[in-house]
Amino acid sequence: MTRRILTGACTALVVAVTLTACSATAQDPVAEEQVNAAAVSWADQVCQSVDSGGDTLSELPALDPGRPAGTRDGLVAYLESMSASLSDVADTITSAGTPPVTGGDAAVEQAMETISAEKSALESAKTALAKAEVTDEASFQRAIARVRTAFDELSSADGPLAELKKNAELNEAIAQAAACQGLTAGA
Repeated sequence: MTRRILTGACTALVVAVTLTACSATAQDPVAEEQVNAAAVSWADQVCQSVDSGGDTLSELPALDPGRPAGTRDGLVAYLESMSASLSDVADTITSAGTPPVTGGDAAVEQAMETISAEKSALESAKTALAKAEVTDEASFQRAIARVRTAFDELSSADGPLAELKKNAELNEAIAQAAACQGLTAGA
């Protein structure tokens, strides 16, 4: 008789645990979908800004070696556009707030540090180029070398999206966000 009671109690316990586990499992995907939907929406906002900046930057300045002053001015304007695009991305990230994922604040902090470093490199190159005397070939070539170095640093940098993708939940949200499709990791 004691065995029957123990067997019945164990069976009841297993059924109760199973029902509890089943109902928790049934609720978790709904909660995850809500979190994921919010994260995807957040990623869409950020990627729209990155994509818009990319459109602006695809309009390269006309470079004419026969007109060094025009080349310098065109490159300075282009560097200003690049810096403004990075500011727009930073502003979008800031206005979007902390992404609704675990560790989202740390991912945003890293992305903002990347943007700040990229802007600093651009501003330094732009300042040197704007001050370069086009009549002094050595000065102009040094300034162009700084621009080249800044471009090299930017092209080898991972960029803010790559920083955000280091967070597994944000990586998934970015992969699902329509505005992020086609953007490279270094964007």
